[in-house]
Amino acid sequence: MILREAVNITKAQVGYFLRYDRWQDRLDLVSEKGLPKEQRRTSQTLDTGIIGLAASTRRPQFAPDVSAPGWKGIYNLIVPETRAEIAVPLLDENDLWGVLNVESPKLEAFTREDLAALERFARQAMITVREMAIHSKRGRQIGPLHFLSIIASRIQDPRYDLDTVLRLLLTGVTSDQGLSFSRAMLFLIDGGGDRIRGKMAIGQKGQKEADEIWRRFIVERDEAIERGKNIPEWVLDKAEKFGEEENYPLTQAVRQISLMVVERMEGALTQCVKKRKSVVVRDNQLDSFRNLLKQKGAFPDNDGTFACVPLIGRESPLGAIVVDYQFLQRKWTIDDTALSGLDAYAKVMAMAIENTRLRETMEKQREATWRYFARQTAHSIGNRISQIEGPIFQLQDACEHQDNENRPYLQRLEAGVEEAKALLTRFRDVIRPSEPQLERMDLGELLTSVEKQNRDRLQMEGVKISIQIPEQSVALMGDEHLLSDVFAELIKNAREAMVSESIEDRSITIRVDYPEGSESRAHIDVVNPGQGVPNELKQRIFEPFHHGHGKGESRGLGLAIIRESIEAHGGTIEETGEPGRNACFSIRLPVISH
Repeated sequence: MILREAVNITKAQVGYFLRYDRWQDRLDLVSEKGLPKEQRRTSQTLDTGIIGLAASTRRPQFAPDVSAPGWKGIYNLIVPETRAEIAVPLLDENDLWGVLNVESPKLEAFTREDLAALERFARQAMITVREMAIHSKRGRQIGPLHFLSIIASRIQDPRYDLDTVLRLLLTGVTSDQGLSFSRAMLFLIDGGGDRIRGKMAIGQKGQKEADEIWRRFIVERDEAIERGKNIPEWVLDKAEKFGEEENYPLTQAVRQISLMVVERMEGALTQCVKKRKSVVVRDNQLDSFRNLLKQKGAFPDNDGTFACVPLIGRESPLGAIVVDYQFLQRKWTIDDTALSGLDAYAKVMAMAIENTRLRETMEKQREATWRYFARQTAHSIGNRISQIEGPIFQLQDACEHQDNENRPYLQRLEAGVEEAKALLTRFRDVIRPSEPQLERMDLGELLTSVEKQNRDRLQMEGVKISIQIPEQSVALMGDEHLLSDVFAELIKNAREAMVSESIEDRSITIRVDYPEGSESRAHIDVVNPGQGVPNELKQRIFEPFHHGHGKGESRGLGLAIIRESIEAHGGTIEETGEPGRNACFSIRLPVISH
């Protein structure tokens, strides 16, 4: 638009507008009229031609005759027919924004009035450009921050582990709803503070892969828009489903970058962390960290601009985010606005990391406290049982005859003591979990066996149980007794919950799945209808002595023991049900075949 108006004002036959790239210190052609085809990719330095003179001096240049002696050694031939030329710099205050140039094959085609008119137009154009830049800058600031607020609201859910939280934040860094970077790589400093390693990444390694994924994304997004989806929420839903990023090439490459001694290494990443400030590495700029990214395959054949932004904790750096615009169709630069938005995301990441570490520390302290209390309690209970057993042995001698009228009371007393001893044994197992006795076993056969053991009680209480397992066997190395107890306890909990909540259609479903990309882990869900577990309690129910809603017969140790048993097998357990609709305990166990 600027060029069209300039050509109309001066009646020029040729015109072109060059934008100043301050990082490369050169002028790049943005738009043109009448340029020969071979010249339409023109870029030039500030010491070349009348255009360069206008740029370097920040003053208009008026050449009614480019062949005049005063222009000898200055004029740079671009269009052979040119005889007259005007070059006017576009200035934002005193900063060079670009150069507007018009030419004519007619000698002295331009007058001083044309020059004055073009100068006035250039000033008016820059006022418009500044207004548009302010509007664009606001959009670039407000949009990503709005998306960040949506992410921040979502990650308050206690079900999200740290990896999921970080992945959602990196999605904000790369999504067009957020900061729109092509790639984002996360590096974290280890607990000792002297090494930094790649954690995860979002984005692609190459242009072809990026183009293909972007095309698929556009199609899916258009379909989501047609279905009336909330696009920011839809983007985050997709990010959640990514799961572990192990199979993504960029993440694999980033995770090879590890064991880097921060105090000894140079390069953008290390400088960013050591100096606690953002570092931008420009096009073709030499940098040892760029070389490392290339060596590990994260930046193959990439000499473009990238930035490192530190994650700063309360007391020390936690890591850094590395980003670039490598695959954007638009030519964006990593400017102060981009860095400001990135810094906001980095602050939330740092907060999430520190909060997680604080929570883990508190959980360890709480666990140490209850284990100490449990050891003292177990010791006292054991002493009391021993004190009771002595008199019982004496009563056994006194009531040795079968017809003794006190013998039934003695038998009930003996049974009560044995039950107390069994409970004490379970209690001690929580304090000092025994190592599982691992042997090869079939998961389907184990679940079928547990179902048979509980069938009579379930039928008596009107509970239907369904076990859904793959046709192909799922084998794992496990302790049959521990895992049987796990699923028996989950079935008991489900049964008691449905009874206490007066659920009419009582059912328990155990689903076994082996999704692709699950890294040799079986997914087992134990589901039952009912009120389920409120979101705020989904983590706490696995703590010892937590009684949930106070319903059922739980002594507060069942789920704690279950978690100990699952983790002893290298697995995980979490409650993933929908509150008010169902309860669902999701278990992940490593398997050896399926």
